[in-house]
Amino acid sequence: MQVCRTAGYYQHALFVSQAAAETEWYLDILLEDMQSWDDALAYLQDLPRQQAAAALKKHGKVCATKIIIIIIIIVIIIIVIIIIIVVVIIITVTKMKIIIIIIIIIIIVIIRIIRIIIRRRRIIIIIIIIIIIIIIIIIIIIIIIIIIIITISSS
Repeated sequence: MQVCRTAGYYQHALFVSQAAAETEWYLDILLEDMQSWDDALAYLQDLPRQQAAAALKKHGKVCATKIIIIIIIIVIIIIVIIIIIVVVIIITVTKMKIIIIIIIIIIIVIIRIIRIIIRRRRIIIIIIIIIIIIIIIIIIIIIIIIIIIITISSS
């Protein structure tokens, strides 16, 4: 199994580990090498309760981390889309290029911070920083809306 796994023959390693009834190896290959979450969950469902509990203790954190990272990426994409919409509104309503440049710089900084944190895989820090970033973005959007309202009312 180890030879197949290190050589990159994951399907062969899966077959050998399943034939040898090596649950740990099988899940290690599925989750760490192949990143096949659906197959791993299906395999866990077929295991006896004690084996499934032991496997979840070992691999549960990895699965949860991946799910949280996917959720964070989705949130980041939504935030960037909202910021782009706000920038388009600012461009059409006002001629304030400085605000647009500031927003673009903030987006770049946010993306770089998130990339660094995701590499370190500290979920609690990622969640805290995402919350802080969301609060900052909401404050910026409120300030921009106030500026737009003042600009429109003074015209």
